[in-house]
Order: sequence, then structure tokens, then C-alpha cells
Amino acid sequence: MTLLTRSILDTTHEACISMDGSGVVIDFNRAAKRTFGFDRDEIIGRELATTIIPERYRQAHRDGLARFLRTGETAILDVRTELNAVHRDGHEFPIELTISCARGDDTEAATFHAFMHDISDRKLIERVLRAMQSVTQAMARADSPQQAQAALLAELGQNMGWDVGAYWRVAPDRALELQASWAQSDIGASEFIRLGRRLRLEPGVGLPGQALEQGEPVWIRDVPLDSGSPGAGPARRAGLQSGICVPVPRNGAIVGVIEFFCAALRVGDQAITGALAIVGGQVGELLGIVEQRHTLLRSLEALALTDQLTGLPNRRAWEDELDRQLSRSAREGHRVCVAVIDVDDFKSYNDERGHLAGDALLTETAIAWRSELRAGDLLARYGGEEFAAVIAAWPLEYAVSVVDRLRQATPSGQTCSAGVASWNRSESAMELFGRADKALYSAKQGGRNRTVAAPEG
Repeated sequence: MTLLTRSILDTTHEACISMDGSGVVIDFNRAAKRTFGFDRDEIIGRELATTIIPERYRQAHRDGLARFLRTGETAILDVRTELNAVHRDGHEFPIELTISCARGDDTEAATFHAFMHDISDRKLIERVLRAMQSVTQAMARADSPQQAQAALLAELGQNMGWDVGAYWRVAPDRALELQASWAQSDIGASEFIRLGRRLRLEPGVGLPGQALEQGEPVWIRDVPLDSGSPGAGPARRAGLQSGICVPVPRNGAIVGVIEFFCAALRVGDQAITGALAIVGGQVGELLGIVEQRHTLLRSLEALALTDQLTGLPNRRAWEDELDRQLSRSAREGHRVCVAVIDVDDFKSYNDERGHLAGDALLTETAIAWRSELRAGDLLARYGGEEFAAVIAAWPLEYAVSVVDRLRQATPSGQTCSAGVASWNRSESAMELFGRADKALYSAKQGGRNRTVAAPEG
């Protein structure tokens, strides 16, 4: 090689590796040293396949070289392609490659020149964009923060080449609490995930704690068993070698940490950590939107199921709960009773004292009656001055005694009438309510201020 050619090769920004027809490296420029980490004197004379080509691709490389020497086939020459290469320290990275061949009439004396450059940054950006698009779509479909956390781990993990992952929430005392975990189906990480579910990390402990304290991504490469991270030992035993923790900020504060491990050796350079820091920030905002949406929906749902005057569940909520109690009774065999309770002469009370006083009476009545029931019983405002109760796990005579206590607790000197029915295990919820309502009518007809038990259906 002439001095001029040597000078050109050493000043170019593209890595250039030359090999002879047997696949042995015969030249190596400065850019190749920066790209692959080898010194020129260290790599000259070594087989290219065992030096920078991943083991799974080596035989195909040798077969292609032999085919060229045998047939002179040029299909692989002067075509720019993308593939993975191996760095001196053992990690794989993507490169863009073009191969040219210089030879005379003697095919066996051919010299191959491979021009390459590292495209890790470009691939990372592509992965990040794909990952964030997938994460955004998955989180938009999530019905709860827990579903959103699981979705972001799966999408980020699969799109960015990780094998297991976890999301840690920052608790009010700054400890980290595991909220969600994820693993590829073909990775033996059950021990890592199982241990992680029991963990609550204090600030500064393990990779997640370090990321929380430093406020930036933390890499760990060639995970040792005694690295200090509670997740590192299980990760190493599961065959996982590299890991990263990414803070999840929102409105200037870190609200969580995303942790990933993988079986391959990976290098955390500045471009990757910067990209993942951006991902963490976007994830924080997306999770915040999901949490706000979930809180709003829960609030709206609560409003839709609550009587605004008394604060009790409304008719819809009561009917839903009665259906659940009957289904549970069918499975477990316990008794369910229903009571329909009506404030006596409420129209006269309203007419004499005004609607505000009537509203106050209903509110006070709801508070007084609620205090007489167990936590597992349900009292609802069914409509107007009529209330309904589900009294579970007690036979009819005990349910009647409970309703009598409610009647005695009615405030402002008022009285009420009630009908009680026990589920016969075959009738519908509406049929059960109908029997209790009919018993209430009997109580009204009988002079009010009394409880009537419906005959067994």
C-alpha cells in the first residue's frame, strides 16, 4: 500500500478493514480502531470472522467468502448493508457496511476492503421513536395506571431489546415501591421478578435508588452478584448481564424509576443515556395523563352512583350491589335480605316546614340509619323519601330487628315504615325487591311506624 493510500485511509471517518482471500485481516485504519476498539498491530493477522463478526454469523461469512473464491460471484460486493458487529469488549453494535474487492486475474489473490461506520445512534433514535409511538398507543388504551405501567414496560422492553423490566413508584417517604414488572417469555427471569415483587427499596439502595438520587439514567454492565442492587443477584443468576435504571420525572420531580436488564452485554454511552432520559420524561408525562384521567373517571363514576343530597349510594348503585350480593350468595350459600323503608307523612312534613327542612330530615335520617348498619350492609336512597337496604348473611328475623333499630333511630320525632324480604334463591333481584315493597305497603296500610316481613317466596 502506498503512503498516499495509507494517509487517505487513516484520515477518513469511515472504518476500513482489509482482508485477504483466506479471511485474515491485513490492514486496519484509525477509524476502525475507534469503532472496534482494537489496535492495528493487535488485529493484523487475525481471522476477521473470529474478531468482529458475531458467532451466529461466522459460518455464513466463511461460506460466502468460499463461494466468491470458487465462482467469482460478486453479488455481495459494492452493496451497502446493515448488520451487527462485535466490539473488542464483547458488546454487539449495528454497523453499515460496503465490501469491495481488488484482484487481478487470480481470484485466490483477491483482497477485500470493508468500509463501515457505527450506526448505533441512528438505530437508537429509530428504536426510541418506535418505542414511544407504541407506548403512547398502549397507554392510551389503558383503563388504569397499573395497566399503563405494564404496557410501557412491555413496549419499551420489546422495542429496545431488553429482557426483563420493572416500574418503581416513589412513595411519599422517598422509598421505591414496585408497581409493575415484565419479562420476555423466553428468558429465565422468574427469580428476579419473584424477588422484585417483595422489594421496597430505600433511597440510594440498588440501581433504582441510585437513579432516584442522581436524577439520571444509571447503567450497570456485566452485572456482578455483589453489585449492591437487590435485583442484581437474581438478574445475574437468571443470565442477565446488563441493566439500566431511568428516572421518570413529572413537573420537575421524579415520580418513579424504570428498570431494565438484558442477557446481552450493552454499553451505555452518552447518546443512549440521553435518549433514555428523554423517554423517561415523556413516560412521566404520559403516566400523569393516565393517572389524571383515571382519577377523573373514578370521580365521575362515584358521582353517577351517589345521591347528591344524602351522600348515600343511589338507586343504580343499590341495584348493582344487590346483583353482586345475590351472585355471591348463590356461590357461597349465605342469606340475603332486602328492606324498603319509607319516611312516614313526609309530604306533610315538607308542606309544613318547607323543602329545606325536608332535605335536612332526609340527610339526618341517612346519617342516623347508616350508623346502625354493619360495614358490609348497604343503605341507599331509592327515590324521594324511600330508602332501600341490602342486609347480607343474616336470616329474615334478624334483618327485621336491624330495620327496627333503624326505625327507632329516625330523627326529629318522625317515624317510618318498612318491608323486609329474604331471597328465596330462585327469584330475580326485581322480584325480591317487589316482595319487600309489597310488605312496605302492608306496613303503611296497617297504620305506619312498623316493620312487616314478607312471606317466604
